[in-house]
Formats: sequence, C-alpha cells, structure tokens
Amino acid sequence: MRIIFKTPKPEGIIPEVHQGGIESNISIICPASNWTGTSGIPIKNLTSDQLLIAMEELAQKSVPTGLKYKIVENSDIPSDRSFRNAWDVDEAELTDGVGT
Repeated sequence: MRIIFKTPKPEGIIPEVHQGGIESNISIICPASNWTGTSGIPIKNLTSDQLLIAMEELAQKSVPTGLKYKIVENSDIPSDRSFRNAWDVDEAELTDGVGT
C-alpha cells in the first residue's frame, strides 16, 4: 500500500510542462518493509486489517499538517515512468484523512 497527497506549488514558480501536462505535485509515501509503528510488528508481516491501521498511523505521522491524503494499493500508482510528471489526482479523491 502507498499514501498519496498533493503538495502545494511554491508561489511565483511557473511549473514546467512535460509531455503536454503540467508537472505533477503528487507525493507518494512508500513504507519500509521493516517499519513497525506502534504495533511493534514489521509492516510486511501484518494482516490486511492491521496494515490499514498501520498505514493510517504512518499517514498521520508523515503527511504534512492540513494536507488531504489517500491510502491506495500499489497497483493504483502508474508504473509507466515516462509520464510520471504528468500524473495527477483530483483533490476530491483524497478522502482518507488530513495530515496532523
């Protein structure tokens, strides 16, 4: 699983244009397989229910304050790296929480 959120562009900076789209401002958090969180169990050994709780904990710890986030399956992240800067997510889809 991954955590995605949008980071604000710095004011006064003109975004670069890549492959017909504006440079993406999406951040992806990929937990280390040995990250344990408060459970003390490496994330790679958690059940699906435990994994979701651990991802919520990681999101609250890692997503900047006030930014919306979504926990997604690895397969939801585009694998074609040639268009990675053109990938975008509607902020309305970031419905799993807000960074604290």
